[in-house]
Amino acid sequence: MEVFLYQFTIAAIIIVSGYFGKKAKNTTTVIIALFTLTHIFMLWLMILQFVTIIISFFIASNIAKSRKAKKDTEEKSNPIFTFFSAVFFIIIIFLVLRSVVALIGMFTGWYELTGWFTIE
Repeated sequence: MEVFLYQFTIAAIIIVSGYFGKKAKNTTTVIIALFTLTHIFMLWLMILQFVTIIISFFIASNIAKSRKAKKDTEEKSNPIFTFFSAVFFIIIIFLVLRSVVALIGMFTGWYELTGWFTIE
């Protein structure tokens, strides 16, 4: 059950990034793909996650295209949209930094000292 919840979360992140445009969608997809390559070690789970990423990417592409067409017709700047894109960017940066710290911790043995993560 947790695997499907995790896949749903990844799909939701990519699809929501489609609302912020092509650049946000592409950046989010690349970051999640890199996360998958560095954190998932079971082949079947990696395949499932990449299938989720690909399907979500195409859904987000359609969302980004429709929003771009709508935005071209409105020609207005929306301050709420700018605020949410900044918050989304900060969340993505936090997740990337968290992953980097986790990798450093795995290789330096920091997690073994704290008991959060052990490699047997």
